[in-house]
Amino acid sequence: MFNNNQVSFKCWIHCINIIFFTQTGLQEGALNQVPSDIELQRFASGCDDITIKELAIRLGMSFQEWDELERNNPDYIQIVKYRILVNWREKWSGKFSNIAQALTEMKLTTHKLCQVRSRDETYYTYVISGRVAEMKRTTHMLCQVKRIRKVQCDISEENLDLIPTDEILDELAQVLGVVSFQLGIELGLLSTALDAIQYNNGRNLVAQCKEILFQWRINEKVRPTIRVLVQALVNVGRGASCLEKIIKKVGVKAYIPHEEVEEQKQGKVATLLKKLNLFQKKN
Repeated sequence: MFNNNQVSFKCWIHCINIIFFTQTGLQEGALNQVPSDIELQRFASGCDDITIKELAIRLGMSFQEWDELERNNPDYIQIVKYRILVNWREKWSGKFSNIAQALTEMKLTTHKLCQVRSRDETYYTYVISGRVAEMKRTTHMLCQVKRIRKVQCDISEENLDLIPTDEILDELAQVLGVVSFQLGIELGLLSTALDAIQYNNGRNLVAQCKEILFQWRINEKVRPTIRVLVQALVNVGRGASCLEKIIKKVGVKAYIPHEEVEEQKQGKVATLLKKLNLFQKKN
């Protein structure tokens, strides 16, 4: 029934234990936190649909609710997996502790230590269920709910801090494909906003991607830099290479909001009219 994603679940719940019970992480009370949209998206993306379906049923969702999501999103199983968890959270005021309990019932917590790829030799001591386990400070390739993968790319530091221009976002929208919804969540857009974008653009993926990217750029809650975009692309598994190629192709320049462009145009027109009036008065 389960494939390699079973390891993902085992590691994920293990990482919850680590993150929520270590001195360097959150305290035990964090298990009572409500998972965010981003955390649910990362969780769902790392798991197969069969496992997510069983988890959702154990959490109190119905087969009918799952089937309805599948009918409404026939070609987007990632959205189905994410949406069933969001619906559960909203319906039952779901918390991390509920997910941990359901995973335990599914016998997906026997994996004691994450199978990790080491990035350094720094060790931490973790206390898990009364036992002390020592493991390297590493990032598991599948356990990304609370952890952020370190980004390495060929874009200069100077350019990473710039806001992407229309040309860059237009080009990126052409190549994103089906990860646009997950990317929107990673970039901080609300689920309701993404639902509206899907509804407004139908099955036109490029149009969906473009609207998601442009809505993110005007979000006043974040500074929408190329660095943030690179990190989000890595988090959804798309990687930064597509953006690197676009930047090499079109270049990078300072982004000027459309409002400022219009103001500059109006200012130039006003200056020109003023000069014209002065010229006419002299004559």
